[in-house]
Amino acid sequence: KEKIDLGKLGAPLNIEHPFYFGFLAASGALIAITLLRALQSASQVFVLLIISLFLAMGLNPAVVALEKRKMKRGVAVSTIVVAVLLLVALAALVVVPPVVRQVNEFLNGAPQLIDSLKNNVTISKLNDQYGFIDSMQKKFQEYVANGKLISGAFGGVVGVGRTVLSGVFSTLTVMVLTLYFLSSLPSVTSLSYRDWE
Repeated sequence: KEKIDLGKLGAPLNIEHPFYFGFLAASGALIAITLLRALQSASQVFVLLIISLFLAMGLNPAVVALEKRKMKRGVAVSTIVVAVLLLVALAALVVVPPVVRQVNEFLNGAPQLIDSLKNNVTISKLNDQYGFIDSMQKKFQEYVANGKLISGAFGGVVGVGRTVLSGVFSTLTVMVLTLYFLSSLPSVTSLSYRDWE
């Protein structure tokens, strides 16, 4: 083998030098910030995974009970998932109409609420000095008349669409992951028990 001459060996790095310490500290901080940003951007995925695992663990006893009644695991999982979806749909049918009715009643009764605030002696004096009820009434009428109340709550039309799509995607993701975890739970638990032994 030929030896390559790379020159004279320099002095070793002084690890106590402030420049060396500053470089290491800055590198460590940069790596930590990068990792935190990566975890932050993936946090919603972790939350969906944890929710799916929680639901699968919660539904597993019902699936096991159906398996004990001579049902195959796939049929038992399907039965439980359909039952849960029916319960969620029933709950939505029970809860959504009263909420919509109460929001409509609030929006329709808001002018009367503002008028009743004006009839209060203390609040009327404050309104005469600062005019906050008048400005609140004017803003409310603008929002209701222009339809900005609902669109403003979600950040405009694009924000409403983005929120709805995000909710639908998250719901579908949780459903698919729950189905997967629920159907493969026995194999996962047997593997984890084998690792502990």
